[in-house]
Amino acid sequence: SGRRGVGEGYCWTDENGNTATDLNTLIQRDIAQGDKDSDWNVETLALYFMDTVELSDNWTAFGGVRYDYYDYSTFANYDPDGRSGPLESEWTEFADDGGYWNGHIGASYQFMDNANVYASFSTATNLNGGESDVGTSCGYGGICVDASDPQLGDPEKTQSIEVGTKWQLNDGKLLATAALFRITKNDVMESPSGDSYSTLGSLNTGKNRVEGIELGLTGNITDKISMSAGIAVMDAEVLESINEEDEGKTLANFADTSASLHVKYQATPQWAIGGT
Repeated sequence: SGRRGVGEGYCWTDENGNTATDLNTLIQRDIAQGDKDSDWNVETLALYFMDTVELSDNWTAFGGVRYDYYDYSTFANYDPDGRSGPLESEWTEFADDGGYWNGHIGASYQFMDNANVYASFSTATNLNGGESDVGTSCGYGGICVDASDPQLGDPEKTQSIEVGTKWQLNDGKLLATAALFRITKNDVMESPSGDSYSTLGSLNTGKNRVEGIELGLTGNITDKISMSAGIAVMDAEVLESINEEDEGKTLANFADTSASLHVKYQATPQWAIGGT
């Protein structure tokens, strides 16, 4: 559907197993570079300040602020009838400039010589500028804009909360970590009714949350054996959506559990073997 019917099948080799010599025209189509459908430009300038302060022998506070200025201007082959393409299209400039403030703050408490606990809160902001190679196709990560107002939509905003602990083991040669976290993203750009071909989209109508636990172990077990291991168990949920039936579901292409293990054996100073 939408692909001009069922097409013929072709092989890259002939009946004798030899590679075909006419790959460029094998399916009766010439491969050529077409006209561009967007000219994507952005300039950014970022300033940040952060510091860590020892409040006492056991308490440490840390924090920082960051300001990102952007000047965005993109010309796109925009079709108000709902498709981007060379036919019946007009070059439209989508331009915007401004800045975002973000920051982080937290503290740690060292309750043993080799262990501490910590908590932190941070924010992030994503410009609604689209990807540089998909024009105004909102559903594929392009410029998500309102056709009546060629300014960029609101940015996506993320808040992250984390609490955890870190332990130095094996005389400080091995570090074990554990953390609980929650990441909430507001004003998520969506496409209406699951229409991934939409060039307009529904601006900033979504809200997602990911929360979970992560465990890690890295360092030297012996003088010759080192390792890096980790596991994360997470739960993702769509909290708000232009499509109400999506609320309560998980995110697409999301791994509930992920794990990794890398071990290396240093047989000699010049030679090592390992696996992942």
